[in-house]
Amino acid sequence: MYRDAAKGGRILAWTAMVGAAGFGCSPAGDDSIVGDDVGGEIFDDGAAEDVSPTEVSADATEAATDSLDDARVLDCTWVNDAGNCWRTFVAEVDACLKNPIGATVRGRLATDGKSCTYAASGRTIAFATKALLAGPERDDRDLSVRPKADVDPCLHYVERASINGFVVTSASGTLIYEAVGNDVRVQCPDGSRYRGDALSITRLCGPAVFSGGAPGRTTSSSGGEVRLQLTGMTDVAYACTTTDAGA
Repeated sequence: MYRDAAKGGRILAWTAMVGAAGFGCSPAGDDSIVGDDVGGEIFDDGAAEDVSPTEVSADATEAATDSLDDARVLDCTWVNDAGNCWRTFVAEVDACLKNPIGATVRGRLATDGKSCTYAASGRTIAFATKALLAGPERDDRDLSVRPKADVDPCLHYVERASINGFVVTSASGTLIYEAVGNDVRVQCPDGSRYRGDALSITRLCGPAVFSGGAPGRTTSSSGGEVRLQLTGMTDVAYACTTTDAGA
């Protein structure tokens, strides 16, 4: 079972104005949280399992004065460290999902928008909030991704449109990501916190930012497809359409 997705920390979404660095230039309907103009704060001191976006939003805001005085520096040293918590988290999810699954492979989205299944591999996505093929760029998202329908999830992802932040949980723990302006904050599964300047990171930290060293995610809900990929994953967590398309 998943532990509290926001316990003891904040969620922030990336707000750096870094279009010149290559972020924030997504195609229509594609919402990359790295480089988008987003913001907001969310806390949660409670304990919950399979936390919904509504629960995360309601409970977390009660702790809005939580201090980040213990945060370590999130800089190029952290971004370039192959052992940082974001990279190890993403690598765990990739291994659990047996990525890469294939650039042209798509899952079949159910007509009610609440599930998606890959016919060949068996990968299954359960959407607690309906997945919309023509939804807004930022939306409430609460979903779990399993390599097979009858096994534990590899990834639980929770995001609120009103807060523009996300919480991701794997078998080894929960990672929380948040940003206000250029102020980026990450809480690792072990509870350690990191804080840095997004603009400096994207300008100064080199290829590691683009290869997955810096946290972020890309979603899409257009062109008859919904998808999610965490920065640094070798392939998508899911890409689903109303047809099987090589699934």
